[in-house]
Amino acid sequence: EVAVFRPKFLRAKAIRLQRGQTQSQVAQLAHMSQPTYARIEVGRLVPTTDELDRIAAALQIADALSLLDEMNAEPEAVQP
Repeated sequence: EVAVFRPKFLRAKAIRLQRGQTQSQVAQLAHMSQPTYARIEVGRLVPTTDELDRIAAALQIADALSLLDEMNAEPEAVQP
């Protein structure tokens, strides 16, 4: 087994909640489905750079990489 770190986007969630937006609203602005956005937000799906840029734009964040909270990444065991 190999440990893989999947980042969580806790800043994205915090910003979304601070602005009173739902996952559906952010997803629509980011041109993706709500389930896809939800999986990204909790770290179950690693977004492409395009998806990350669209999420940042939807949240009105200039630096898309600032949404990535690597300190909260949790290891996940995967088979090589």
